[in-house]
Amino acid sequence: MSTFGLELQERQRRLLMAAYPIFIVMALNPIITLMVIRWPLSFDSLAWRFFFSGQLISDAMPYHATALALLMLLATLLGHRNVVRVVAITALVSAVVIAVAVLMFGLDALQMRRTVPQGSKPQFDAAGLKTLVLSVTLAPALLWMAIRAFGATRGTVARTVSSDAGIVVGR
Repeated sequence: MSTFGLELQERQRRLLMAAYPIFIVMALNPIITLMVIRWPLSFDSLAWRFFFSGQLISDAMPYHATALALLMLLATLLGHRNVVRVVAITALVSAVVIAVAVLMFGLDALQMRRTVPQGSKPQFDAAGLKTLVLSVTLAPALLWMAIRAFGATRGTVARTVSSDAGIVVGR
């Protein structure tokens, strides 16, 4: 029978658990901020879709992914398999969202490029390339994190710490 997590003293566990709310806020904040900035939703507007998908990929998702990685690390250290699974599902959904957003961004970028003044096209192209490279690296990284997290939690038993466990000397 394998174990999941580290053996930690109770005070260490309490201290580490205090980081959960911070990491959850870190994961949600960039997405909430983007939604507030881009409210009301206007998917029928080319400019709105272009800027929304670009900001989602290049501004919100990197911080969201970093917070998910920290949550997964914390849950792994504490032996919280179910939290690791929730983070894995969130990472999987985030990877799919990035894939959809990059398709939307790419198609909208082709249309938006026609409206960009000739002198600004190099900057427009550079920003588009940055967003494309970021999505091509971030989506697979999130997918890999989800796959590895699901694999790590499969067949493991959560570790329980006995309060009366002590050192046994001799027989």
